Amino acid sequence: MAITGRSFEDAARKFTDHLNGVLCKTLTQTRLQAVPVKGTPCVNIGFRQAGHPEEACFNSDYGWLSLSLTQNCDSIIDKDGKHELRTVAYWYYLYGGNGTSLMRWEFKRLYPTRAG
Repeated sequence: MAITGRSFEDAARKFTDHLNGVLCKTLTQTRLQAVPVKGTPCVNIGFRQAGHPEEACFNSDYGWLSLSLTQNCDSIIDKDGKHELRTVAYWYYLYGGNGTSLMRWEFKRLYPTRAG
């Protein structure tokens, strides 16, 4: 399902609101925020407190865990003039209560290049 909006910021807000809705019902009340990446046509979505990156902590059957979530997105403009959000890269990390890394998911889009 493509996330679209009248502007890049609108599409990023819709995606962030969707993720917050899922996470707040299932895992944590810590909110994601979308912040423009200075000097690029990209937005960074992640957990933040007072403008600084943070982890979302939650209790599990294995004790306290924390999740670090960062996702960078850009957009393309479709034939109707709407911005369609695309994931450029993401980094998700799950940490144990003692700070050890338990699991990580990473992705970086490789855009095709045009020869000549």
